[in-house]
Amino acid sequence: MLRRFFTVLTGGLFLFIVFPFGNVDALVIESVKDDTQIVVTNDVDDDLLLKGEGMITVDGDVNGDLIILGETVKVTGDVEGNVYIFGSTVTIESIVGKSVYVISGTTFLNGEVYRDVYLMGGSVHLSGPVKEDVIIAGGDVYVQGEVGDDIRAFTGTMRVNTTVGGDIVSASGNTIIGGTVQGSVISTGATDLQDSIVEGDFVAYTDKNDVVKYSESTIQGERSIKGYEQFGEFFKTNNTSITSTLIEDIWTKTFWSMFQCVGTVILGYLLFKFAPVRLENTLAKMNDTQEVLKSFLIGFFAFPVGIFIVIFLALSIIGWPILKVIVLLALLSTSVVTPISGIILGRKILPLIGSKRRYVVPLTLGVVIIQIISTIPILGWFFYQSVVFVVIGAMLRMQWGKYQIAQKMTVKVTK
Repeated sequence: MLRRFFTVLTGGLFLFIVFPFGNVDALVIESVKDDTQIVVTNDVDDDLLLKGEGMITVDGDVNGDLIILGETVKVTGDVEGNVYIFGSTVTIESIVGKSVYVISGTTFLNGEVYRDVYLMGGSVHLSGPVKEDVIIAGGDVYVQGEVGDDIRAFTGTMRVNTTVGGDIVSASGNTIIGGTVQGSVISTGATDLQDSIVEGDFVAYTDKNDVVKYSESTIQGERSIKGYEQFGEFFKTNNTSITSTLIEDIWTKTFWSMFQCVGTVILGYLLFKFAPVRLENTLAKMNDTQEVLKSFLIGFFAFPVGIFIVIFLALSIIGWPILKVIVLLALLSTSVVTPISGIILGRKILPLIGSKRRYVVPLTLGVVIIQIISTIPILGWFFYQSVVFVVIGAMLRMQWGKYQIAQKMTVKVTK
């Protein structure tokens, strides 16, 4: 039960935010036993969703997006769209027309990717060419395939032995570069430029100068080593009363809240534009008091379970990379809390004054009201946390409903 809840919690948020929005008509294939192997040899003229706990192999071409949730995954067929994979060991040896998103223990990316690559896992081996950016979070990372634009890494150790068309920004414990960087190199921790060429600047942030080595390299721009610095004070001690401090705090929060309203309304409009079906399904889980209560309880209990999972992953062998994924999912999910709650609040208020607007007007009204209430000390915090629980719970319930529908539409393939 805990395992299924974890799948819905993480997968639901990831699918709602990262996967293509709207109605997804896809071929769904699911294994029926833990040791069942799924092998797709024919070409698929649609999106393809595969789910199983055994070996999953895709030899045929996919003329849409490829979504896989499994243990051991191997993709040798070309994919016209994006590739999304959750797995233990993932190998991609094909051409991907768009971007690749992989969360796994070990990843081998040997194919060619025409857009961006987002990889997260304990061990990452990237030997195929990537046309645009590479964003990696992991333990040990090896980059040998040519990268067309930037590399941004958050790793334990990263080794780059190739040509990078943009910058390398590495927040890693150990960064080793042995290729050509056409942009700049910005790193933290130990950095070793082994007979490499940096056409831009080289900046290392560290308190230990002896961990930076670049004597055998050619750096055409400026080079500098900087310590970890604090960029200003965020709080000042003033001899003012608690009342005046609270008033100043309210005015400051109100100003920034109104400033943020513009971006939040734009985000809500994009949800209307690109995710109308999923958005309306989520709003349906908050239509009345009973639905709101159900969503609140689901969201409320999701947080302690999530904390337990975070602690468990932090103590496991490959826990840190996956932990970063969960933190990222949490940040992404909370970013849509205000626009979604604003829409439902605006739709409840506008009919009271005779308006039947359902999109931008209720969105704007609801967002402004939520931002104003959130500025109130203590009360505003409790109010916003309640809103977070309700919206997250509604999103999970929406995703669970889609999962149950998908179960009735699956095509089972066993070997």
